[in-house]
Amino acid sequence: MTLSHDQLVTGIEAAEDELAGGRYRAALESYASLLRGRLATDGGAVEFGAADLIVLERLAELATLFGLFASAADLLDAMVVLCRRADNTLASDYAQLKRIELAFARGRIHQSYDLLRELEPRLGKLEDIDLSADGLERWERTIGWQQYPAEDRVVLLTRAYLVMGQLLASNGKYIEALEVLRRGLTHARERTAPDLARRTAGAIRLAHAAALLEFGDVDAAGAALSSDAEQTPDDLAPAAYTRRLELSGKLDMLRGRLGPAVRSFEAVIEFCGSRGFLRARAGAMLNLGHVLVLLNRVGDALALADEARRNAEELCDPGLALRAAAIGSLALARRRSPATAVAVALSVREMIRGRRPGGDEAQPPSISKPPPSLLQNENFLAFFEDRALEFHWALAADSDDARCRLEAIRDTFAGTESRLITARLVVLEGLLALACGDLRVAASYFERAERRLTEMSLRPELWQVLHLRARCLNQLGLDDEAAQLVETAEELLSGIAGTLEGDDRTVFLLNKATVEEEYIGSQVDALLREQRHLGRSSYFRRWLGQIRTMRRLHGLMEHIDAYKADLVVRHFDIDDASSRQAPPRKRSVSFLRRLVGTQRDRAHVSFLVLPDRVFVVWSGFLTLGFAVSPVTRLELRERVRSWHELMRNPQTGSRRDIGVEEDLSVKTDGPTGDKLIERLGEALQVDRFIAALPKRVRSLSIMPDDVLHGVPFAALRHRGGYLVERFALSISFTTRSSRRSRRVDGMPALVVGVSRGSGRLVELPQVLVESRSVATWLTERGLKVQTLIDDDATCAAVIDGLRDAAVVHIACHGTFEPRQPDQSGLELIPANGQLERLTLRALAGILLSQCQHITLSSCWSADNFIVPGRWIISLPETLWRSGAGGVLGSLWAADDDVAAAFTERFYAELERMPRDVALRKVQLACIANQLGCRRAGSALIDTSTPEFWAGFVLYGDTARLKM
Repeated sequence: MTLSHDQLVTGIEAAEDELAGGRYRAALESYASLLRGRLATDGGAVEFGAADLIVLERLAELATLFGLFASAADLLDAMVVLCRRADNTLASDYAQLKRIELAFARGRIHQSYDLLRELEPRLGKLEDIDLSADGLERWERTIGWQQYPAEDRVVLLTRAYLVMGQLLASNGKYIEALEVLRRGLTHARERTAPDLARRTAGAIRLAHAAALLEFGDVDAAGAALSSDAEQTPDDLAPAAYTRRLELSGKLDMLRGRLGPAVRSFEAVIEFCGSRGFLRARAGAMLNLGHVLVLLNRVGDALALADEARRNAEELCDPGLALRAAAIGSLALARRRSPATAVAVALSVREMIRGRRPGGDEAQPPSISKPPPSLLQNENFLAFFEDRALEFHWALAADSDDARCRLEAIRDTFAGTESRLITARLVVLEGLLALACGDLRVAASYFERAERRLTEMSLRPELWQVLHLRARCLNQLGLDDEAAQLVETAEELLSGIAGTLEGDDRTVFLLNKATVEEEYIGSQVDALLREQRHLGRSSYFRRWLGQIRTMRRLHGLMEHIDAYKADLVVRHFDIDDASSRQAPPRKRSVSFLRRLVGTQRDRAHVSFLVLPDRVFVVWSGFLTLGFAVSPVTRLELRERVRSWHELMRNPQTGSRRDIGVEEDLSVKTDGPTGDKLIERLGEALQVDRFIAALPKRVRSLSIMPDDVLHGVPFAALRHRGGYLVERFALSISFTTRSSRRSRRVDGMPALVVGVSRGSGRLVELPQVLVESRSVATWLTERGLKVQTLIDDDATCAAVIDGLRDAAVVHIACHGTFEPRQPDQSGLELIPANGQLERLTLRALAGILLSQCQHITLSSCWSADNFIVPGRWIISLPETLWRSGAGGVLGSLWAADDDVAAAFTERFYAELERMPRDVALRKVQLACIANQLGCRRAGSALIDTSTPEFWAGFVLYGDTARLKM
């Protein structure tokens, strides 16, 4: 039995109450039930009126938010059929317009056009309409709706103008779309317009703003959105509210206001999630994922894309699933892009715990790496972006394939009215020219794009284009012009970063190429060009060219040393600045001194991790060379993190860190571990620089950078063995030779031991044995030893002892705080239940000019954290820059039983050999299971795996202690 008009009105009032109360699913079911009731005819004629149109309006809107397109489409189809049978053209045409909107919301553009053609008997063909203001006015006087009353005609016209404008914009005809939408808005705002027409005004306004945005008039789009910017969900229909937030977020993305963009999309996700709008929430997650890729929060972006994909599968929405896969592919590709930044590098502790860069515990989703082939959706700009993504992917793999894709993009978009798409198309032309080595053509394209993007104030894209053009000019030898572009880009970057807060700003800035890094990159490019040119020269010219290249390389190494020294000065920050000063920059070393000033059996290997490559330099006696590894920062960090995630086997015995319930052992057996270690070695060019070094070299001093500060180089593989089996290894903070050590006999020494436990800090019984053994050893060699054990080991006493000590040994718990790295440090327990932490900040304020060596026999004592500006915070470097000669620390949790035996053997070897050689001797003893340490009442500990020995690292001075 068909619902009567009165029953329909009553039902609408109840459904509207549910809608006003936020019970959206119940409202959707009520509207669907009302429509089914109206369609349940027994064969008699049914009069459809304004109340029925309200039901259609609400049903389509809510079905779109929930993603229940199929059931809503079935009801609308039935409505059209029934109205046509009843010869109710007004109701059938309105229902047909809603069918077009629903198909458009599903991304079915061709279906939308087909449905619009069904209205041609009354409206005419869209392509035949004069879409100017005067033409539209004439068109309205000729269409078949003239027979209807003025109010009904306005209702139909506003809805028709909305769908016509959306379809025109989806085909890139923005000028016509804007005119059509303006005409519809004029009707909707008429003083005599009925309520249903007025309801359409919000949707038309948003469609108008979207068309302006895609057209490239971002200022006008912002003005259009600002008219209802202060309205809340209670003021707007839910679909209009979410759409306005999405458009605001996209506008902020284009303008470089990334912080507000994130907040807009997060608000949409929260709003839709709390109301069960599954489809709208999935779309918002993809929008947010796109922003997070720009922010280099790749892990979070991948997680959002994977969740959106699962939602799309649940909704049986293949178009949404394809877009989710595309965002996932974009995130994966961005990890390898030389033009973008990446996530903050994790500390060793975080990597071992399994945390991933760019997201809290984000796991890699099951998204295929190749970008999917996407069909055109309702957004012409998004359609272009999909094609551009495919081009970028092809460009990274096959320039010929990329050229074919670009030709297809030209054919589709070359005549577009969108200034935004036109500018981006020029960028794609430049990228192809750059990939093909046509630098002048590429620079010309980028210059054209720069002008267009500047006119539109699209700061993120302008920043990227400035860097691309600067790269071309650098390679063309136009360094001054390139430097000016980079400085302009830095100003842009500063403005973009200023829209972010806290961790987001840190993540965004960390891997952006600074002016210094751009310069270093250009110098590396110059070295590569010279190297290629040498291969085509005669013997004599090649010999002279090699000298010239070595001189350029020496100059670059000096520049890198000065650059890192400047970072120290810029980031120097302690509470009592008067108590010490930042170390002065050392005078430059001559080219000849670099070649002959190193011992014949020693060599230096320096790494510089740039956004798009790793620069490796080795130097020794009459030896100087370099290599470039095509591995980006993010990819390198992922390899290091993956290696540390192998540290997950259960381990018995006490460890000298906080968090004893965690699983922190290293597993390097099995194909997975071997493969990861091999890939890490490949990224660092280990085999190449070893092959280039003279065979007499037995000691390597390594200057790491970025995440490489967390790499246990001793555990890297070379020709089937560990690197430490070939070389004695140490870490340095400069490419220059270390200072000469002084005699330490007769000088003060400090031994600190904390065996007491408290709360999560377990007791360390071996610390007492270790401390007494070290104190005895130092006393026997003529040092004046001060011993601070448990009760005596207060922060004040330790700091006072450090000031004059020549040799220091500290055995205790240690902790590393990645969120507050300056609060990392050594845990002291001078009384039961009383905890004191000797923080990195406190240690930074002590002048250690007398100190020749410090052993930190505690966990995480060598861990590190990278802050914006490329400054590494770590305890060893802090102590070294405070004046300490050499520092022995641990990258991860040290086993209490092994640490005691390890340090005892280390000191025994110190009397006869340099410190790095002594450390190697102990590590080799561990590999051979000759350390002889055992658990209480149990068998010998198998110390052959790197978990027991690779974490111990020597920093700074390697010379033998003179006693």
